[in-house]
Amino acid sequence: MAGGAGGRSWLVWGAGVWLLGPVSLLVWGVSQAPSTPSLPAVAQTETGQRSVAAAPTPESGAGQQIPACSERIGSFAPVEGTPGQQAVERLVNLSEWGVGLGNREASSAQVPASGEGIDPDTTGRWAELNRRLERLEEQLRQQRSRAADRPTTQLTGMIHLDRYWTGEDSEFRQAYGALPDGVVFRRVRIGLQGTYGAWDYRIIPEFAAAGRPSLFDVFVGWNDLPALGHVRVGHFAEPFGLEQTSSIRGINTLERSVLSEIYGRRRRVGIMFFDTWDEQRGTWALGIFRSDNDVFGDDIAQRQFRSAVTGRLTRLVWYDEEDNWLELLHLGVSYSARAPKNRQVQFQARPEDRFGAASPNLPILIDTGPIPATFYQLLVGEALWIHGPFSMQGEYLLVPVSTRQYGAVYFFAWYVQASLVLTGEHRQYRRDTAVLDSVIPRRDFLRRENGQWFVGPGAWELIVRFSQADLNDGGIEGGRITGITLGVAWYLNPYMRIYANYIQTHPTPANAKPGIGHIFGVRTALEF
Repeated sequence: MAGGAGGRSWLVWGAGVWLLGPVSLLVWGVSQAPSTPSLPAVAQTETGQRSVAAAPTPESGAGQQIPACSERIGSFAPVEGTPGQQAVERLVNLSEWGVGLGNREASSAQVPASGEGIDPDTTGRWAELNRRLERLEEQLRQQRSRAADRPTTQLTGMIHLDRYWTGEDSEFRQAYGALPDGVVFRRVRIGLQGTYGAWDYRIIPEFAAAGRPSLFDVFVGWNDLPALGHVRVGHFAEPFGLEQTSSIRGINTLERSVLSEIYGRRRRVGIMFFDTWDEQRGTWALGIFRSDNDVFGDDIAQRQFRSAVTGRLTRLVWYDEEDNWLELLHLGVSYSARAPKNRQVQFQARPEDRFGAASPNLPILIDTGPIPATFYQLLVGEALWIHGPFSMQGEYLLVPVSTRQYGAVYFFAWYVQASLVLTGEHRQYRRDTAVLDSVIPRRDFLRRENGQWFVGPGAWELIVRFSQADLNDGGIEGGRITGITLGVAWYLNPYMRIYANYIQTHPTPANAKPGIGHIFGVRTALEF
């Protein structure tokens, strides 16, 4: 029996030197108990913190001091990813072992209530551990205080790699030429975002668009304002429509519909106020933006008024969310009054796809040409219905233009889209901004747990979309285009997806015969 105790002493001595130096002396002293030491049961709580299973303790003496230290260590939560966290974890492991040893020693020795017969060295060493813990707690409090004085930082990014195959009939080829095909990076973004108290910020450049890089999101915001809610200043998306306001993560086709082609560039330099209402059953947003800045956010020209006022109002008619089920009906309306740059405006549209973003690799199918105008408006109505794995959405855009030659003319565009998630998940909806987000699979395609690989289906979604834009009115013949999109999306995990679209486009130009173009594209996407 004595030989076994000596072997354990050397084992504990080596572990103590490696873990915490002086604390190892304490554990070595406790390990001289005649009974065989064993680890107490460690349970996983709902919050992820470990808790030590209860063990018999005497009413006083060393058996009380040991669990007291362990509870203090286990209840203290240091800053994640810091050396302090690593030190506390090592102390937790050490104290859990010490709890088992100390409790067994105390119970087997039957320490009297008066505390007589307790080894003074053991008591002293546990007191030293208490003092060390107090110093460690103070260091971590200071570290937290310093961290609170700096902005938080979160890395965000996106990679979209596309492969395309195309075809067209003779009428299309005669009017626009042959469609190209190839491989392109549609989006490559890496940026930072975070908060500082009530402030937030985002800095994201785009490396696949014109400029390489150009600005994507660059803004600062102030939250929790009385009556107003939130304010944002910088370069960001105007609050206009469901598709336009939603991030590309919430778009389940390769590109947005032709409606966004008529609307034009989504992001402008401006200031916006926004918030929710009626307990997040509705949202509102209103901003003032430059009507035509470049991809770097610059808008420099002769002195003239060239701004836009844009707003969006949404309401949830009903909303019901359970564990794996979402049902809602969303309605919204957006309006934008715009003064064009150089007192002229132009509307045009390409197929509902992009072969890269740095240059227009696809032909413009309908085009009004420059229209002398002093003022134009954009009005869109939006609807979204989600019923578990099934969803349907649609938008209608009306564009009144006050021209100097033709008077008032009206253009329009619309789309309707339906999707079904075959594996039972549903599309995500953010109530704070009334936008769509990506499908999150219940079981990832590949995941690794405890050194073993597991294979799941991910999430599979089928999509169909019909769309049309008409730029003919009042003597202006810009043409009309109709599109059909069929798609399938495979969500491997919450951050990766592979999706494919077949896009059939039917342009009817003003000075040529109608034609048909065919595009088949596949995208591999990483979004975080």
